[in-house]
Amino acid sequence: MEESTRMSEQFLLIGIGGMGMAPLALYLHQQNHIIYGYDDALPTFLEHFFERQEIIICESFPESIDSVIYSGAIRSDHPWLMEAKKRGIRTYLRGEFLAQLCPKKQMIAVAGSHGKTTVTGMLVDCLPDCDYILGGFFQDEKKLPAKYILENKFLICEVDESDHTIERFSPHIAVVLNLEDDHLVQYGRSENLDLAFGKFFKNTRHAIVIPEGDRLLENIIEKQNITADVVRAKVTPYAPAFEKNLSMLQSVLEKLKDNGHKICIPFEFSPLFRRNQFLGTLYLEQPVEIWADYAHHPTEIAQCIRHFEGEKQKIAFVFQPHRYTRTQQYVQDFAKVFAGKRCTFLPVYSAGEKFLADGTTEMILNHFSENDRPNFITSLNDFFIKNNSDNTLPNKIVFIGAGDIFFQAQIWVFKQQIQLLKNFLATHEIPFSENISAKKYNTLHIDGTVPLIIEPESAETLAIILQELTGTKIPFFIIGRGSNLLVDDLCSVLISLKKISSIFTQNAGLVEVSAGFSLPIFCKQIARLGLQGCEELAGIPGTIGGALHMNAGTAQQTISDKLVSIDVVNFSGNRQVVDQSQIPFTYRRGFYGGVILSAKFQFKEREAPEILLGKIHKKMLWRQEKQPKQPNAGSIFKNPQNSFAGMLIDQAGLKGIPIGGAKISEKHANFIINATGQATANDIKRLVNLARQKVLEKYRVFLEREILFASELGLQLSRGALPPWTSRKEVVVGLCPTPRKESETP
Repeated sequence: MEESTRMSEQFLLIGIGGMGMAPLALYLHQQNHIIYGYDDALPTFLEHFFERQEIIICESFPESIDSVIYSGAIRSDHPWLMEAKKRGIRTYLRGEFLAQLCPKKQMIAVAGSHGKTTVTGMLVDCLPDCDYILGGFFQDEKKLPAKYILENKFLICEVDESDHTIERFSPHIAVVLNLEDDHLVQYGRSENLDLAFGKFFKNTRHAIVIPEGDRLLENIIEKQNITADVVRAKVTPYAPAFEKNLSMLQSVLEKLKDNGHKICIPFEFSPLFRRNQFLGTLYLEQPVEIWADYAHHPTEIAQCIRHFEGEKQKIAFVFQPHRYTRTQQYVQDFAKVFAGKRCTFLPVYSAGEKFLADGTTEMILNHFSENDRPNFITSLNDFFIKNNSDNTLPNKIVFIGAGDIFFQAQIWVFKQQIQLLKNFLATHEIPFSENISAKKYNTLHIDGTVPLIIEPESAETLAIILQELTGTKIPFFIIGRGSNLLVDDLCSVLISLKKISSIFTQNAGLVEVSAGFSLPIFCKQIARLGLQGCEELAGIPGTIGGALHMNAGTAQQTISDKLVSIDVVNFSGNRQVVDQSQIPFTYRRGFYGGVILSAKFQFKEREAPEILLGKIHKKMLWRQEKQPKQPNAGSIFKNPQNSFAGMLIDQAGLKGIPIGGAKISEKHANFIINATGQATANDIKRLVNLARQKVLEKYRVFLEREILFASELGLQLSRGALPPWTSRKEVVVGLCPTPRKESETP
């Protein structure tokens, strides 16, 4: 069937959080297929990514599925995979499914033991008109990890040999960067791995690109009846990995010129997630840069070390071995590559493998001499920067590994930043509180320990705090009353505006009110003055500042309708007055470019106060009758066009459904309540996922979330999002600096 007439299908991806699975999910979604996903350990950044792409994360096995695609990390006895087979649903290993794309697109397949993601990303930058499926993510979240174009015939794709599916591919062009004895637990012995690559070469239709002088790959090719052209890229044996990858890239591009491809050579290649990624700078006695790299094979680690040590600075390395089987295979090589280096070792990240006594970190350490033995810690909580014999600070700390060390490193950096921030606040005599329960700071009463809470008492103090937070890139979020908020991530500094003095003035219908002023009380105050324009807002919880951030309101009225201007401190710490016309208010989206101090509203129509107060009383009674009294955050979802979220959730049969201590309200289905007082953020998220899944299954409507997540807010604010009224000179630089040209994944 032609692609243009193909019907939309429903896919379930099991293990959707894998770095190869998430881009595939996006690629299928871009073809207008309906995508469901399941993963029992989904990173927060992927939760937000899938939500932005309208990909459903499931809480139960979907009712109607055409095909299941599963990651190589999923065991054959996984309950969801077993359920799919029980229902007679087609199931594909990720590699099997990708291989089926070869007849539909002319695939440029990038394979090899190291550098696949980097070279795939470089090809994507050079061939902007091609489809692509990356095996990871770009550091810039605006650049998606996959792209589908209906009319395009070429597909750039990263092919992984680890799941034993590489021999099923029949690409137009095969790019093989290198080959080492990795993944032998899947292949048994290196001869079987060679045979798999031999079939891959034999199936290639147009051209094979390999590095010149690679005898192993040459031997594999010689044993096969190859019909494709063999292109040998001129690679200097001991050149840096980036130069080798660049040579391979140039050879591929030269081969593609005959096909009339539009080729562009970028000034800088797009940096890739977890590949030589900058995490921040700690300003101690001297600046200490923090980096992370995905290297997990001895060859990759050696390239990573050469890259950083080439700068002739003091470097400290922290390494987390990946998989017991790989550690067992390369135990001596790991010891050799780190010999004489300032390094700290973590326990092996198992990646689901069974424990192997001779595949542990201790086995690596046994190959060091007593004087050269690296530090060993069980957790990064025990990692201290000055942990070497001469007790000096390094210029850089590089975290290395393919497990969860990247996310551990982010948390570790945050903890160091918090300590430095406390020193800063103490120096400036700004009060703060440590390790405080979040329960009283949000209307859902979700508990959890907030590492640091700052409650400035003036706009001047707030400006000093914002300058420091944005300058050091420390994640933070602003809180008023805490309604419409889920505190789901406590790796952020919380700034409460409760102590900034409250104002309320009125002159000829022009009202100025502080951001921390209660919206329900504001509505009553306006009515007592005999001013019309707030009756519909009565009973909406929260503060003026929070309402302006969300453009709170009803179908009849929003808070922005009467707004004249706002007084703000932007994220550079500068004071500004922003006119209403400069703010792109839309449905449930308002001001987001700084911290609102106060707002001015113009009211012209007048009516008797008792009549206005009567309308407000009636509106509040209606809300009390329709909405739950138990702790909640207000409406969870925005209303879809021409419908109501609560009605759809109700008709999907979800009223009263509990998960953990949370429950979908029996009074109003667009509310989730903390039914037991012990609900967790994860309980709330799972109910959000369940409601979204069931409504999509029944009505093909994707529910867009209205409630804000602290994990999103902390990341957005620390990046310093650029609002439309801010000059370019005031832009706060993001979490990652401009990547260096040599930035590259070994």
